[in-house]
Amino acid sequence: MSEKIDDRLKEIHTYIKSMQWQLVEAVFDYKDSWDGLYTLSEKLKGIDIILIYSIESISDDFAVEFIYKIAENENVVVKKY
Repeated sequence: MSEKIDDRLKEIHTYIKSMQWQLVEAVFDYKDSWDGLYTLSEKLKGIDIILIYSIESISDDFAVEFIYKIAENENVVVKKY
């Protein structure tokens, strides 16, 4: 399991570098966890893009809507990998 996670992290890191983006912070969403989403809106200053690695893995529709709404309010582009 850990090796699979490591492989995915390397894959997304390579993608971010190929797009010439700078990774500011990664937020991992998991079922019933809102910690990353609560603080995301505070961190949007100076961020141009929110990259969603796997929208299917986001635990519920509210979290997806929340991400898009705060991005819209801060003029941040949301991109899906």
